Amino acid sequence: MPAVRDDTDLQLIERWREGDRRAGNLLVDRYFAQLRAFFLTAVGDADREDLVQETFRRLVSAVPNFEGRSSFRTYLFKIARFTLLDFLRQRYRGKGEFDPMLHSVEDVDGVSPSHLVTAIERHQQLLGCVRKLPVETKQLLELYYWHDHTAAELAEGFGIPERTLRSRLVAARNRLHACMQDGAAPTNELDLALEGQLRQIGEFLRSGRVT
Repeated sequence: MPAVRDDTDLQLIERWREGDRRAGNLLVDRYFAQLRAFFLTAVGDADREDLVQETFRRLVSAVPNFEGRSSFRTYLFKIARFTLLDFLRQRYRGKGEFDPMLHSVEDVDGVSPSHLVTAIERHQQLLGCVRKLPVETKQLLELYYWHDHTAAELAEGFGIPERTLRSRLVAARNRLHACMQDGAAPTNELDLALEGQLRQIGEFLRSGRVT
């Protein structure tokens, strides 16, 4: 049950702030695989490990400021999102100003992560289209469909109303349809099929079979 997990997270973070390093290590262990999966579709292996470590480094600095207004997971993935954005801005230097509402990870680095493409070969077209989405749209879509975050969690993390967030999810799926169907308008049947594919990829990523 999510509430039990969140309560346990809050207990661990309180112990961590009181100086219990073991509690901090337990939190890191709990979310390590989830963070690796989050960065999986954006960067290569070496950069992915660096970003996971940087996220946890930033978490250590941010823990004293955590007030428990959101779940710990929402707080952690907000740190992860901004860690990735800082990385992409750094990589984009020399090309202009990076805008996560406009630019995709393909704009920063056109090379798709080979480990992921091989692992989910039958979804290559969809994965390629996801990588072409603006980074903020990509993060929203992936957190919802691939990392099992609720709309309420994401609205909190992105700082927008839940209705706006759901509208952005629909717009993101429409962009994927346009990419995959050469601009053809989506039908209800196609939209359901696309959601099914997105959830299948999410199940695969959460299974831990991609390393």
